[in-house]
Amino acid sequence: MISESGEVIHLSKRANSYFTDFPGRVEFDAEARYNGICSLIKSAVRSLPAQYHVVAVAISGASGNTLLLDENKSPIHNAIGWQDERAKTFCQSDGFPFTTEYVRSICGWRMSAGFPLGILSWIKQNRADHYLSATYHVTDFVYYNYRLSGNWAIDRSTATNFYLVDQVRMEYHQPFLDYLQIEKETLPCIIGSGQPIGKITKQASLETGLPEDTVIVAGAFDHPSSARGTGMMNVGDLLISCGTSWVGFFPMKSRDEVWRHNMLIDPFLAPEGAWGGMFSFTSLGDYINRYIRILFNDSEDRYKRFEAAVIQALDSSNKPSFDVMQQGIHPEMYVSKMLERYELPEVCLSMLVSVADMLYKRIESCKQSGIPVKRVTLVGGFAEMEVWKAIFNEKLGLTVNGMKHGSHSGCFGAAMLAGMGVGIFNNEWDGFTKMHLSTMIL
Repeated sequence: MISESGEVIHLSKRANSYFTDFPGRVEFDAEARYNGICSLIKSAVRSLPAQYHVVAVAISGASGNTLLLDENKSPIHNAIGWQDERAKTFCQSDGFPFTTEYVRSICGWRMSAGFPLGILSWIKQNRADHYLSATYHVTDFVYYNYRLSGNWAIDRSTATNFYLVDQVRMEYHQPFLDYLQIEKETLPCIIGSGQPIGKITKQASLETGLPEDTVIVAGAFDHPSSARGTGMMNVGDLLISCGTSWVGFFPMKSRDEVWRHNMLIDPFLAPEGAWGGMFSFTSLGDYINRYIRILFNDSEDRYKRFEAAVIQALDSSNKPSFDVMQQGIHPEMYVSKMLERYELPEVCLSMLVSVADMLYKRIESCKQSGIPVKRVTLVGGFAEMEVWKAIFNEKLGLTVNGMKHGSHSGCFGAAMLAGMGVGIFNNEWDGFTKMHLSTMIL
């Protein structure tokens, strides 16, 4: 919960639960997650000082999870997360009629089987009864906003990774709908990030503790939301977001330019401002977390111990080569073999350096292809470790900034959009200035 002047009034979090009981499956209970969202909001409202009044709410996050609803817009099964791999084989077969480049030309992202176009195709092919029992086919964010507002909408940013929208025309792509046997009338209307979806319903007001005049506002995908929250909105800026996946986000002049550089495309500030281009190291954060857990026996203070170990090894002459993304050896065995040859601090440092090398090579490739890089800001959980910034500064040859509350930068972007939805801010730059977010860049 953030005030219009940028003060963090309340901050809390809750872990998400997933069903991963067999290979490839990543599902979750959307109703349970909605209840968790309501519980978090209620705890924030209860902590609200008397002089404040909540006026708007916007959601930002890693959207792209698939959800099927019945005629009453209630879930008929678990949501399927974007990391689910069960549709991969089908989407690579002759039975799937769309090429990767064709999909990218329409929605702005290369075909990825875990997102709704792939998952819905797989369910239609393999679970026909289940598929035909659904009236509505959406992402879970659409469902949460519907539960809060009673209205049926999706913002332009998260519509991109819904994979059913023509990104240029900002309308549903009929060949995808025909293949999936989805009626356009059942889909949410497409609106801009920062536009109001509607006032909170009486039921949602009871569930969240929010006042009945609260406005629910269209948010954005997590990385463009973080770019708003950090002020990385100009050509020449680079936001590096260190979450489940590590993503580089570049504001660019046009969609065509992003296309030429073969990046994922987000509408971002278009048509008035920049488009967003993204490169991604998919699930890199999960790989890093996995190795840190192994190195420090899953201890609660493992990240502090990891950072201390890296600092201890900075003057070491031993330079082991740690491949964070390796898939050839079981992780525990890989760590064991490394520790047979090197000390723990040296292994920790080498892991961080290997990540910095990956980023350096990708950023250099971007620069050589003509993308300017003048400012870099690092956000996400790992960005809160000073040693990461220090290593990246040295490796990239640039001043790499962080942000106070950097792991919540997407929340600042969402708050900015919420303020735009009720007229507190005229646009993103007005919000960034009035929220004094420049003072949080470290």
